[in-house]
Amino acid sequence: MTLCLDKLIKEGYTEVFKLVDNLLINIRSNKSYPPERFKVVNFLRFVGFSDPRDSATLYILETDDGLKGTLVGTVETKLTS
Repeated sequence: MTLCLDKLIKEGYTEVFKLVDNLLINIRSNKSYPPERFKVVNFLRFVGFSDPRDSATLYILETDDGLKGTLVGTVETKLTS
């Protein structure tokens, strides 16, 4: 996952987001985005070798005000946009 994140940062996906109560939150600015204000450009799944519960999904996101970034989620993370 680290190699993918490094490549995405070089491509301009520098923001880091978290998901709280169905809102995308920018970690740096604390600005929030409801689902209609961002899009999932792509996602990559990483499966744990020894335990499938160690799996994660890397979401590649863009907001309607031009921010580009990522969110790392677990199997339970549900993004709707």
